[in-house]
Parts: sequence; structure tokens; C-alpha cells
Amino acid sequence: MGNDTNDPILPTPKTEAAKQAQRNFEHLVEKQLKQEEQIAFNILVWGMAPDGDAPIARKRREIRDQLIIEVHQI
Repeated sequence: MGNDTNDPILPTPKTEAAKQAQRNFEHLVEKQLKQEEQIAFNILVWGMAPDGDAPIARKRREIRDQLIIEVHQI
């Protein structure tokens, strides 16, 4: 987050109090994002059987594998 990367959303803080407020805000956002990462979804990937060799079956396997990596239930 931070303005180190020229974040177009957050203005550059001018005072020490504003800098501290921005750090506090960024900390809260990071904390919230970490909490949201803990949410797991039950997902149904609809389509051809994933054990086939058709392009759609390969894509379905990719989606399934990525969901498993991200700890979602399929």
C-alpha cells in the first residue's frame, strides 16, 4: 500500500501526524486483508470431466488445482 510506489489513491502526507495516520490506516487494511484470506469457499467447478485431455478439461483442472492451493473446498 504506501505512497512509496506512487499510490494514486492516497495523497502524500505532509505532517508527522498525517504520516502516522497513514501508517495506521495501512496497518488496518493489511490486517483486514489477512482476515479475508482466511475465508474458504465451497466451489462447484461445472463442466467436462477434469480427467479428459480436451482444452476445457485442462482449464477445469487448472481452476480446481488453484482453488485447492488457495484452500477452498471443491
